[in-house]
Amino acid sequence: MAKKLSDEIATRKRSINFYSLGSYLPDPDIVLRKQDKDVKIYRELFCDPHVFAYSIKKSRELLIANYPIKELHERQTDRD
Repeated sequence: MAKKLSDEIATRKRSINFYSLGSYLPDPDIVLRKQDKDVKIYRELFCDPHVFAYSIKKSRELLIANYPIKELHERQTDRD
């Protein structure tokens, strides 16, 4: 069956709501409690050299990112 051209055009109705993606993942604290685990598991993860190296890499990327610094009145006019 042939598709109509209008079915191929992206619309708001068919798009993914990226703002609600956070609600798709369960709360990690609840998941850990169900498995009788706690925050110690995070500390154990950081013992893995790959996880530790990646966290250092992401921290450095955040620190060297070029964030624009604007005065308060400039930020307020950007919203208008």
